[in-house]
Amino acid sequence: MTDTGKNQYFTMRWIIFYVFLVLYVTLVIFTILAVFFNTFELPPEQEQVLFYAFITEIGAAIVALFYSLFEIHRKKPANGGTGKERLT
Repeated sequence: MTDTGKNQYFTMRWIIFYVFLVLYVTLVIFTILAVFFNTFELPPEQEQVLFYAFITEIGAAIVALFYSLFEIHRKKPANGGTGKERLT
């Protein structure tokens, strides 16, 4: 990959990162306002679903942060295969 290709690759990664960050922060803010401060009139069933979605969002963010900080990747199989072979 050339220097220009690498620069475009990293620029693309940062743009995607900021898009997802803005979406995540927006969802978290609206969820906190709706569930904890009752800013929006929601039935209790929807508040419960929104609360569980909030917990899932936080969990997904923690997992994504953990994987990105420690650069965890799937190991390649020792036999040189793709890792998708069936076990029989």
